[in-house]
Parts: sequence; C-alpha cells; structure tokens
Amino acid sequence: MEFAKAATELARSTECAAEPMIFLNIGEPDFTAPPLVQQAAEHALHAGRTQYT
Repeated sequence: MEFAKAATELARSTECAAEPMIFLNIGEPDFTAPPLVQQAAEHALHAGRTQYT
C-alpha cells in the first residue's frame, strides 16, 4: 500500500508536466489504444510474446 501511495504522489506531482498523464488504475478508460499500440500488441501476440513476467 505504501508503494501505491508513493506512486500516486509522484504522479500528482507531475500533473503540470508538458505531457499529460493517463491514470489506468481504476475502471476502464473511455478510449481505445492508439493504432501504434494496437499494432505492437498484435505483432507481439503473433511472435508468441504473451508472458508478462
């Protein structure tokens, strides 16, 4: 839980940064992944790279 609090504090401290931050920790986003991300995921699946650890 301490890690989550620290991560949230770090994210909040960078809210004024030039690049916007997208929080994916609660619920589902109301937008789809960008086409480049979708394409990369498809290539990874076809290459058998399905492990996440």
